[in-house]
Amino acid sequence: MSTFDYSPIISGAIVVALDKFALGEQNMTRSAYLGAAAVGGIYAGQMLAPMVPFYTALPSSTLYNSKTLELRLLEIGLGAGAAYGLTHLTEVRYASFELQQKFGILVAGSIAGTYIADYLNSKPMTYLS
Repeated sequence: MSTFDYSPIISGAIVVALDKFALGEQNMTRSAYLGAAAVGGIYAGQMLAPMVPFYTALPSSTLYNSKTLELRLLEIGLGAGAAYGLTHLTEVRYASFELQQKFGILVAGSIAGTYIADYLNSKPMTYLS
């Protein structure tokens, strides 16, 4: 029996918390949009990754598996792309320096969400292997 992967939801909650408390965002709507974009992008990355043919130029090493690294980059890229797209479709507008900060918390949220979900499911807590 397969367990449900809560990592996109956990990552989205972490992104909202980091946006509110670490970056000091005053508008909860902006934080919620960013969290929703993170959930959607990371979930889409997890669903699309098995369908994408990986032609990696990176060899696997003891620190990472090249296919897993590409999966993580796809998740983070889709999360960042969803956040960027959402800013243009809604009234939420970010300056360029704000987008860099938001992408940084998307990366941190993705990593933390994956580790927390692995811990909750009693899986080995690995991000890139």
